[in-house]
Amino acid sequence: MSVRVITLALVGVLAFGCSSKPGDKPATAVKVAPVDPWIITNLDPSVQTPALLWNGLIGVRFGADGSAASKDGLSLFAIDNYQQKGEEKIEPLLNPSGFGFSKSFAIDRTKPYESRLDLRLGTFQASYWSLGGCPTTLECTIDPQRAIWGQRVTIKNAGGKEFSVLFQNTDAESPKERDPDLATWLIGPNGRKIRISTTTSGLAKKEHEFVRAGTRLNGVVDDAGSLTIERVYSLTPSENQPSFDQLLQAAGDKPGTTDIEIDGPVEDQQFIRSALFYLRGAIHRDGKMSVSPMGLSSDIYNGHVFWDADIWVFPALALIDPERAKAIPAYRLARRDRARENMAAWLMAGKPTGKGLMAQPTGWAGGPPAGTKYPWESSVSGKETVPGPSKFQDHITGSVAWSVSQAASLGLVSNEDAQRMRNGAAGFYSLRSQRANGLREIKGTMSPDENHIGDNDLYTNLLAQWATGQQYNLPKDDKSFLTYDNDALRGYKQAAAVLSIYPLQYPPAEKQARAMMGRFADKVTKNGPAMTDSIHSIIWARLGEKDKAYKAWHDSWKPFVKPPFLLFSEKRNSSRTYFTTGAAGSLQAVLYGFAGIRIDDKKAPGAQWSIPLKNGKVLSIAPNLPKEWKKLTLRNLTILGKKYTFEIVGDRVKVQS
Repeated sequence: MSVRVITLALVGVLAFGCSSKPGDKPATAVKVAPVDPWIITNLDPSVQTPALLWNGLIGVRFGADGSAASKDGLSLFAIDNYQQKGEEKIEPLLNPSGFGFSKSFAIDRTKPYESRLDLRLGTFQASYWSLGGCPTTLECTIDPQRAIWGQRVTIKNAGGKEFSVLFQNTDAESPKERDPDLATWLIGPNGRKIRISTTTSGLAKKEHEFVRAGTRLNGVVDDAGSLTIERVYSLTPSENQPSFDQLLQAAGDKPGTTDIEIDGPVEDQQFIRSALFYLRGAIHRDGKMSVSPMGLSSDIYNGHVFWDADIWVFPALALIDPERAKAIPAYRLARRDRARENMAAWLMAGKPTGKGLMAQPTGWAGGPPAGTKYPWESSVSGKETVPGPSKFQDHITGSVAWSVSQAASLGLVSNEDAQRMRNGAAGFYSLRSQRANGLREIKGTMSPDENHIGDNDLYTNLLAQWATGQQYNLPKDDKSFLTYDNDALRGYKQAAAVLSIYPLQYPPAEKQARAMMGRFADKVTKNGPAMTDSIHSIIWARLGEKDKAYKAWHDSWKPFVKPPFLLFSEKRNSSRTYFTTGAAGSLQAVLYGFAGIRIDDKKAPGAQWSIPLKNGKVLSIAPNLPKEWKKLTLRNLTILGKKYTFEIVGDRVKVQS
């Protein structure tokens, strides 16, 4: 869906004068924002990290004054606005909130200021006094299911009357309407809509200035402060164009919405709800695209899809919001033919690896089997778009097939589709590997560690073993499994070997979990991605090390979220947000670590509750709550289409359906 902007005025006044003068009130004392489980409040107008609203179709960001005006600009991103050729990068659009205030209507930082992100209603609001002495409020929201965004600006004049303008877009379908046109309207004294300023198509901006009496705005406000008509338009909203109040209502929480509620520190609760809020908004249920690591918050990673979606985001949403989660396997299934083409191109190129070309394997009577090769960095078409050595992260095909298999267990895709995905992965790994000493080996592949290209990566070989049913060389020494052949155990960018424990839940690795954590957990770079600590939290929780699990969980998000609105960054020292992968990892730690949810061939040891799934799988719950949480309630999780609420106290589970 493309975005074309129109605007409608709500209330008009005849004069602009504000109700006080700059500096006529003393500066207020600095206050500490309250911590609320549903509302994130900011009292500092100098905050740099912008707020974010999105719904998987569009993503819009706002500065401290509620607009997108800044020295760097804040673009809008739409899920259908990708290049159709080349690297298929997502392209920025003009943010319709990119108007600029005149100096008189800038924030007066000596007066009270407050902005709020409501995690239940899905709204952002900024309230402050302008330098011209005008009480000003900006309200922003987004339709949860359509590419419709709205913002209402309200300014009170000297007479106490309100001047209010609505900025809003239509949900246009035509590619020709891809570039937004922004027009500002207000209602004149005769009730007619008057166009007062315009931003043209494309990325060029023209400021919108709300001014006091005695100044002019594009010939609309005369020196006496009354309105003059520049041009009069007849503007009728389409049937699909909701009012701003209807947008607010649509964005609000619905009965039965899933929630994760804890009886514990309010900071923990606020983060969990923020992660739920942002993850739900990162992906749309129509399934046309999956989710990028940064969603629609920026063009970092070009809006492309990685294993982040399949291994990190999907498990976090599969029980919480399956309608959105299944868009992830749907995206992969829709590009299966392209994955076959990728496989054919790889064969024609001589089967290149991270160490050159691979020798032709033997033993395939009647020719090699068909297979699929999913790209490390995927976009609209599903071709490989990464230019560098990351293209040799050959675990991606297995990660995709594994995720689709999990989706089938939960009834989100068909068993037939899941089996075809597994067969396709088997075809690829059968040709990607070689036989040596009775085992198959994969040489010259990049580990999930991402700092190493070498032979027999443990995670990659386990996926190949699962897909093909053949025995692969799994690197190990006399103490435990290793990350890859000749692993010096010196350092890693992110969790790699321990992925065999979770999410793969490989039984021999689980038996060695304590030894492997002792060898690998403290050797990950301190500036690595957040997911490492999430994985460590899950493993420690399942080992019964609840204190270590709770600390690792805090480590998985506290250093990464940027104030004031808990926007997730990819690394501790990075300001780039919103990192969906990190938030998803932290939520997985709550669900599959603390709550003890497990999807496997059999129920977990000590499970308090279980239910059979598709394909012979079982979902069970064996809680591992930290002592800081008296109770954990998982409200309205969906399992095979049925809603369940789980109340967990200690190691006990109460179930309502």
